[in-house]
Amino acid sequence: QQVGLTPIVLHGAGPQLDEELAAAGIEKQTIDGLRVTSAPALGIVRRVFQQQNLRLVEALQAMDTRATSVLSGVFSARYLDRERYGMVGKVERVDLAPIEASLRAGSIPVLA
Repeated sequence: QQVGLTPIVLHGAGPQLDEELAAAGIEKQTIDGLRVTSAPALGIVRRVFQQQNLRLVEALQAMDTRATSVLSGVFSARYLDRERYGMVGKVERVDLAPIEASLRAGSIPVLA
C-alpha cells in the first residue's frame, strides 16, 4: 500500500491443517497431489482456514496495514469427483464484488 499497490492475498493453511487433523485422529490422504477431504474433516478445514485468515489479517493490521477478511461469497465450485476426492471441489466462478469492495475501501482483501 505504501507504494501505491494494493495486493489481493489468497492463503492456505496446509501445515496447520495437518496438525489439527492429526490431533482429531484423521489421517492425511492425498490422491493425484490433492488432499482428500472427508465430511468429518470439512468442519476442521473450515475452522483452521478461518483461524489462519484472522491471524493474517490481525498481523497485517498490527503493522498499520488495512486488511479485510473475506471468508465467503467469492468462490463457487462443484465437486471434482466426490467418490475419489471427497469434498474437494473445482472453482467454477469467482464473484469479484467482495474483493472490489475491500479494494475500494483501501483495504487488502485476505481470502482463504
